[in-house]
Amino acid sequence: MRGNNRFCVFLNIVDMHVYSENNGARAGETLMRNMRSLVKTFFPDAQLSCENGGSFCLITRDEAVEEKIGKVAKGVRLLGGITPVLIKAGIYEVPPDADPPISELLAYAQTAESFIHDEDGVLFRYYDDTLRRMLANREYVRKHLSAAIEGGEIKVFYQPIIRTLSGRIVGFEALTRWEDPILGFLSPKEFISAIEESRQINILDSFMIKQICKDLREGIDAGIPIRSVSFNLSRLDFHLSDVFAFVENAVKEYRIDRSYLNIEITEKILSESEQIRMQIRRFTDAGYKVWMDDFGRGYASLNTLKEYDFDKLKIDMNSAAFGSERSKEIITATVVATKRMGIRTLAEGVETEEQLDFLRSIGCEEVQGYYFSKPLPIGEIEATLNPKGIVMEETEDAALFDEAGREDISDDRARAILLFCGERFEPLLINRSCELLCAEVLGTDKSLSDVMNDPSSAFFRLICDRMNACAVRGKEDCFVLHGPNRAFVLRLKIIASNADKTILKIEAEKADLVEMIS
Repeated sequence: MRGNNRFCVFLNIVDMHVYSENNGARAGETLMRNMRSLVKTFFPDAQLSCENGGSFCLITRDEAVEEKIGKVAKGVRLLGGITPVLIKAGIYEVPPDADPPISELLAYAQTAESFIHDEDGVLFRYYDDTLRRMLANREYVRKHLSAAIEGGEIKVFYQPIIRTLSGRIVGFEALTRWEDPILGFLSPKEFISAIEESRQINILDSFMIKQICKDLREGIDAGIPIRSVSFNLSRLDFHLSDVFAFVENAVKEYRIDRSYLNIEITEKILSESEQIRMQIRRFTDAGYKVWMDDFGRGYASLNTLKEYDFDKLKIDMNSAAFGSERSKEIITATVVATKRMGIRTLAEGVETEEQLDFLRSIGCEEVQGYYFSKPLPIGEIEATLNPKGIVMEETEDAALFDEAGREDISDDRARAILLFCGERFEPLLINRSCELLCAEVLGTDKSLSDVMNDPSSAFFRLICDRMNACAVRGKEDCFVLHGPNRAFVLRLKIIASNADKTILKIEAEKADLVEMIS
């Protein structure tokens, strides 16, 4: 038992303004009235005040404060109807015999709530000693940013981006890391928001952009195979500086082709103002690729993708509640829809083999996450990744695999995607149903990959002949293959090719012999 202490609770409806914009001002007012009634129901003896923008402050002596906040949250979700409504709560437990002014209590509770805005699944947080230390660290960060940059304490690390079909590195995301001599390692969560609040984020991002270009130039000069690098721009970069001009100057200074840089933005940036949208278009018009970051968080929608020339969509697996069939359906639908719009997909936050297998099976083109590698200093990339078999994709293969990635493979039909290099088929993707069906029809325990690479087998020669015919005619081929027990229909399609290599898609289904005869 905590004793008969007072608790100051700051309850906030997350993104209340978005709810009102989507549902109308009257619906927003109704939600606020119902929210007030709900709070009074569970905290009948509390001193309650209503703040602006969808927030409430209450003072209570109820020891079950955490449980009742949970009940309020559950009720609010129901109040929102088809629009999900979430709340976050900051709690300050007033020390015994202390009697600070209400404004001070509210400030503590608001501060606690502000630290959980971006933490999924966290409903409330206390203002405690841990938070006090975090606030002290944030103040330290604000005052020492420039000195940390000059002293080399802030560095740019690179996390590899992997193509799902080839398993090879096609690019990197640049991320900042801060190793402070006093505080030690600071995670981005500890310093990015603090720098944004103090309106210094453009200083950090300007340092990053120049360092990325410097690293790229040094790699080019050393003859190291270079891949493109993506980096995130904050909305404040557009308010505090001419970020487009800065990127252009860095590109010219280090003689970097624009194709090496990818600009990541969030949908929230687009909702800021027309001025920011115009600045983003400057990047697109100049030849930079612009990606939408953090799709799956907040209110990002496919409608936004239709309005802007995004080159790639980043799906946040950390926010996708991966594992449920519903979440898989949503991810699949997103991949299919963006493919039809000519937008590529990249899933970030991939941590398990199950996630990777699923993303490959639905045609998500690229992935990144701790399953492959944490972000690394540029000097450690090859030594760390090469022993794991994670290597750079050959430059001449990029266009080939880009073209193959446009193919929709999201349905569950039996399918294999194979890379043909002169005399050998390399399996890029063979799903389980394809293996089982081919084993049944071909009457062998060998894997499809083994059968495809046996030059003495009739099946190998047949596929080669049909593939060559497809190449000549420039279209798909469909035929019936008779096995020892039954027959099945094979559909062949060349989905990408260059002078040396061909990527072939094979789809199979059982053939109904009765129907064929009749």
